[in-house]
Amino acid sequence: DPSASAVLGVAPPPPKPLLHTFLHAPPPVLLEMLNAVADDTATWAKLGLLTGRTGERAGRVADWCWFASTLVALVENGVERSMIIGSQRNVETRMFTESMSGATAKSAPRNSMVDEGELEKLQRQDYWLQVQRAKLVMDLIFVCE
Repeated sequence: DPSASAVLGVAPPPPKPLLHTFLHAPPPVLLEMLNAVADDTATWAKLGLLTGRTGERAGRVADWCWFASTLVALVENGVERSMIIGSQRNVETRMFTESMSGATAKSAPRNSMVDEGELEKLQRQDYWLQVQRAKLVMDLIFVCE
């Protein structure tokens, strides 16, 4: 199966250098990567593979990265949760409107079943977002010590 560039007689673009990939990565990805490198460096120092001073500095960097990534995750969680709650309200409003218009489960079974299923799914998503938020708050408390 020939590629489109070969069929058209055009050379494929050269691969992007690694630095280009790093510079165009989203900030949370870069933060997680810096956190992983700093955490590994601190661990290597604890194992005696690096000096204690290097490990101490890397540990501080890892803590700050963890703190920042926890704050970012809390903001993302809040945004996602507000979207879920808005969707829940829309479904509940639609269900209420249908119930007040005289439509019953027998007269409009498909709509009410779909709405009930969607509401259940949204409530389950909201529950797990609340669990995730509690875990992130505990992480924040731990990293601030």
